[in-house]
Amino acid sequence: SRRNTFVQPVPGSPGRYRTHALVRAFLGAQLALEAPADVAELHRRAAGWFAASGRVVEAVDHAVAAGDWVSAAKLVVGRMVIGTLLVPTPTGTEMAQSLSRIPADVDSAEISVVRAALALARRDVDGAQQNLASREEHVDSAEPELLLAAAVVRTQLCDAFGDTDATIAAVRCARDALRVLPMEHAAQH
Repeated sequence: SRRNTFVQPVPGSPGRYRTHALVRAFLGAQLALEAPADVAELHRRAAGWFAASGRVVEAVDHAVAAGDWVSAAKLVVGRMVIGTLLVPTPTGTEMAQSLSRIPADVDSAEISVVRAALALARRDVDGAQQNLASREEHVDSAEPELLLAAAVVRTQLCDAFGDTDATIAAVRCARDALRVLPMEHAAQH
């Protein structure tokens, strides 16, 4: 690291290092050439490692690179970062770009909520409404994180329509979902 050859310190993260970008690109290309079947599994493992380390953006990026769209959406919902897709921030924009490539034939309740948030961020209220309705078709009894994510998106959607009563009802759903979450999980995220 001191010689700045192949390993560089990660800015803002003392004690963390990464391979130089050119070396990383070369090694990735070599892996894809020599063992293409291993690439997706390595991205899945990296997604798991990043998720366990609390680095959701990187975990989502690796799940997307693995083509594991359902896991990527579950990370966004389960780690309660759906709001970052709704607010134009560098983190939200980066995740939105990755998740905007979800294939049309891939579907789950989490994917429907993520698609709704992405549509709402683009000001496509009809698309957001359709995806939230699709989520409701997928779920009989949902996890509290999924209910919370859907309620957050629904709150923003109702506000976009200017429907105060529906917005308040969606906020109440979000509050109820928060109450069901284990306290340490809600505090952590």
